[in-house]
Amino acid sequence: MGARIVRDDGGAIGFRHAFIRALTGVLELFATLGGLAALVGLLNPRAKRLGDLLAGTYSQHERVPRIVEPVYGVPEVLKPWAEHADVGRLPDRLARRISAFLKQAPRMTTPARMQLARELAHEAAPFVSPLPPDADPEFFLAALSSIRRDREFRGHLLERERLERLDPVLTGLPHSFPQRD
Repeated sequence: MGARIVRDDGGAIGFRHAFIRALTGVLELFATLGGLAALVGLLNPRAKRLGDLLAGTYSQHERVPRIVEPVYGVPEVLKPWAEHADVGRLPDRLARRISAFLKQAPRMTTPARMQLARELAHEAAPFVSPLPPDADPEFFLAALSSIRRDREFRGHLLERERLERLDPVLTGLPHSFPQRD
């Protein structure tokens, strides 16, 4: 719903505030079927109910928008290289750092972005075979992340198929599963 109860000064409520609101709620919500709460809310300029007045709180609407993370694919210039690249030895910790960099890169300054991309590409290079010829470090990192993500997705699909073949009733998996675009 996006509602949050806060003190009159905007701070977080404590046990005392919650207890007073709940205790008063029994009277104003259950005993009068919400009539008392509606009447007090209509007469109050901030639309506070009786429990809010006694506890020194109010309800605040705080819906946070869902952030859609960008999904990077293999850049066009690296697609021929990506078909035969081996990134299986890339450590998980480094892969997470690369993924975090790609998410934060649009908000970084250009010099910092280029420097960090070069450092991460240099750190990832020993785990990739063969290396792409003269690739931009950021494109290289996007390709690594995409290849690894796709490989892990295919691995999960294969595991799911094997489990389904073993016994679809015991695993509780649907007989068909969505294909990735």
